[in-house]
Amino acid sequence: MFKIGSLYHYDNCDSGQWTALNFSGKGANTIDQILAHDKELFEPPPPMLSIGDQVFMDSGSKTSLYKAVEKCMVDKIYPCSTVVMPVLDQVVSGTNATITGFACLKILSADGGNKKFIEVQMSNTCPPIASGGVGPNYGVVSPPSLFR
Repeated sequence: MFKIGSLYHYDNCDSGQWTALNFSGKGANTIDQILAHDKELFEPPPPMLSIGDQVFMDSGSKTSLYKAVEKCMVDKIYPCSTVVMPVLDQVVSGTNATITGFACLKILSADGGNKKFIEVQMSNTCPPIASGGVGPNYGVVSPPSLFR
């Protein structure tokens, strides 16, 4: 188990930062819509992210999102207690970061108070991701990749 803390409250090695991934829009409202699985945001679905793609690191602590994570963890329709998260080459707010891998994490708790962190543990319960390529999709599953 480990904690991913806000970049504004922890050293770089222990920190993460909010990102809207490849959804259009920035800020807490967009990330809140992602956590709530807002249908308008997912129609049409955004393109899948891959190793080597870049995502924009939002700035700010976004305290309200810790409550949104707690709510999503207990949601029966769209639970987010287990998530696939991108692993990035750097965490610098207000800049782009390159995806170097993906990790399956089980979210254990979220604290938006003075400490601002999400406690997680590595997991192997994320659904497999269909492999890309040329031609029809025959259901080939990509092997897990934490780093490349």
